[in-house]
Amino acid sequence: MGRFIITESDKQNILGMYGLINEQTKDVPITGEQPVNNTDWDLVHGILGSKRIDDDLEKRVGDALQNGNYRVSGVKISSFKQGDKIITTGNVTLTNPTQGQKPHKYFTTRGSIGGSYEQRHDTQVSGLSDRLKNYYKGEVEVFGPFTVQVKGTNVFYKQSFFAIEGGGSSGTPNTNQAGGTKSKTISHNGNPNTLREELKKMGELYNPQIKTSPNEVTIYYRESGPKPLKLSYIFSDSGELDKVYEKVSLSNSIFNKKEYNVGNVKGYIIFIE
Repeated sequence: MGRFIITESDKQNILGMYGLINEQTKDVPITGEQPVNNTDWDLVHGILGSKRIDDDLEKRVGDALQNGNYRVSGVKISSFKQGDKIITTGNVTLTNPTQGQKPHKYFTTRGSIGGSYEQRHDTQVSGLSDRLKNYYKGEVEVFGPFTVQVKGTNVFYKQSFFAIEGGGSSGTPNTNQAGGTKSKTISHNGNPNTLREELKKMGELYNPQIKTSPNEVTIYYRESGPKPLKLSYIFSDSGELDKVYEKVSLSNSIFNKKEYNVGNVKGYIIFIE
């Protein structure tokens, strides 16, 4: 008779169903640095979660949740000036679910820094918990908002974190999922208006994901899913991108955004419900 083999993750899930796991904790830390001179303030808190950074706290926690059986139980963040650097630290504590709890599988954050930071943060997170719940088909736990002074400076930022239980939708394109995956590549040739118009033409898409390069954007999407989103592109060549985003978000329900610059023009690809 052959042996029945289960993975460590399967074992933990089975034990968790019967309340047999002794609670274990796992810390997911990160530290980011910016120079005091010519500080990129967006990246001061961007280390917590930013499309401009390949390795941030949002990604580290998300990877840990996808590969383990955990719930987010605590978030700590701080920023301070030290010598010729601005340092930001973040730490997320993960624990095993107790009996009857579902594990968290997704983790995201929203925040704003500098002028009108509170208003801009509040605009970003307004209704976001419900949108995440509807999209991922899982309950959402919010940590924050945290209002943080960069100690040694007069700069503040406000940050919120969202942990979502596993449900129906995955954040990664997967050709094995129902409906399959399609893709379309848009070559904009350095023209932000071309990108915006071509994205709008695509209409409603299920679980859209994007991959970018300097001259083109590839969109992956499914033929079916729990809730469709629309894509568009907003930009500013006068250094007022945050003002543009704030104005657009007042009249649209924005689910997510990804920073993407066309040449020297700064912009965001936005996902609209």
